[in-house]
Amino acid sequence: TQYYLYTCMLALISCSVFLRVSHLVKGVVMLIGLVIFNVMFYDVFQGVFDLAELQGQISLYCACTLVSSADFLSSKARGSVITAVVCITLLIERNLRIDFLCKNKMKEDKEEVQRNELLNELLLTNILPRHVANHFMMRHRDRNELYHQTCKNSCVMFAAIPDFKAFFSDIDVTGNECLRLLNEIISCFDKMLIMRKFDGVEKIKTIGSTYMVAAGLAHGDDATQDDDKTEKNVLTMVRFAFAMRVKLEVLSHHAFYNYHLRIGINHGEVIAGVVGARKPQYDIWGDTVNVASRMESHGVIGRIQV
Repeated sequence: TQYYLYTCMLALISCSVFLRVSHLVKGVVMLIGLVIFNVMFYDVFQGVFDLAELQGQISLYCACTLVSSADFLSSKARGSVITAVVCITLLIERNLRIDFLCKNKMKEDKEEVQRNELLNELLLTNILPRHVANHFMMRHRDRNELYHQTCKNSCVMFAAIPDFKAFFSDIDVTGNECLRLLNEIISCFDKMLIMRKFDGVEKIKTIGSTYMVAAGLAHGDDATQDDDKTEKNVLTMVRFAFAMRVKLEVLSHHAFYNYHLRIGINHGEVIAGVVGARKPQYDIWGDTVNVASRMESHGVIGRIQV
């Protein structure tokens, strides 16, 4: 009898192995198992167990077949096992739920951090060149260090629309239409910078209707002058200048106004850096920049001065 009693208790305890099953399901299964065991033990096979107890000189029942104290204790033990298993399962289920919520919260926080990092990267790359933005996103950089670099093989270009002021005064006094058209022109020039054939050309800034770009800045801090790199940067810049002229001709045709570019290009050494704390701005300085600006302002409209 004790063997079957222990077997029943072992079967009830085995329900606790399934950690992912709800405590309600386990409780129902164990109650059904307990009912089946009691029916088999005290009803269906009662005579068999009585005979076995008599042969072993262990009495489980009184002469009137009332349940003895041993029966009560065995039923109490099985009930205690069920209660303990349900409580343990409830505790495990609670811990699993808390663990799931914590992991889900950590996952959401990690995704939020990644989104913020991506947003910061996009904002930086919109106002700074890619290689400069990568420098500012370094984790172990000196916060007090000013960013600057010497570019010996750079090429600088100024492209202006001299007759844009006349269009501004003749067409629209309020400036809304001129601003819309200028924004369309500058946006088209910006989109051209994404093209692979103009890789290495960086927009520096716009001054009114003057567009300033430079090439050869990503490979700064070159110790020596490299004629091959300089020639490559100049050729890339000239191709970009011709592409700007073609794009402006298309836009002028749609605007019913004949615009022309006046372009000045110069190559040489420049100093590149970021100025400003709250609103950082990437800029370049040097005689190369000054000469390129003078070549544009004193050049011939519709021509490219190199």
